[in-house]
Amino acid sequence: MIVSVAGWWLTRPATYNGKTVRAWAMLVAAPDPNVRAQAHAELKRIGPEAVPVLTDMLQEQDPAFRSGAWRTAQHLPRSLRYMVLRNVAWTNAVEVRVAAARSLAILGPEARTAIPALNQALHDKEVRVQLDAAAALGRIGRQSVPVLMQALEENDASIRHAAAYALGEVGPDAQPAVPLLTKALEDNDPQVRSSAAYSLSVIGPRRLPPR
Repeated sequence: MIVSVAGWWLTRPATYNGKTVRAWAMLVAAPDPNVRAQAHAELKRIGPEAVPVLTDMLQEQDPAFRSGAWRTAQHLPRSLRYMVLRNVAWTNAVEVRVAAARSLAILGPEARTAIPALNQALHDKEVRVQLDAAAALGRIGRQSVPVLMQALEENDASIRHAAAYALGEVGPDAQPAVPLLTKALEDNDPQVRSSAAYSLSVIGPRRLPPR
């Protein structure tokens, strides 16, 4: 009994001002602006200690059974649909991944060890996760530039768009990406072209190609 209690105590998640890192991360997009501000401040205070938990959250996936049940329920008669939805919790792994990316963006350069996980999230099938992962990479700064440059050459236009915009968030430290961003001005996708133009203007107007 004593051994099991001691084991639980040693493995329980650390808490900060009464909440775990995961709990604080899930509040970064809370409807109440005061709650959002508190979560932001607490994550900044926790700093790099939060990164391992947030990295795990970036890889959160819904159990196949739960996702399948929700997909199936949409095609059932109303009475059966209600029965299924009442007994199967809402699938929320996407919200967890989004919250993790937003939290890592709050940490900025202190989250640099999360770059590989954010790069993976940049290739997530959900566009919301892609965009927030790219934003976090942009906030981390110059150390994210290589992975964002690689993403500029992906086949998926939504990934190219997210990467192009994030390079602008890096700012002048993204100078090595200027040739690729210049090339992206001729991309087939209008969002990619727009993001590339924005980023080139932020990185430095003198780097814009002649008209």
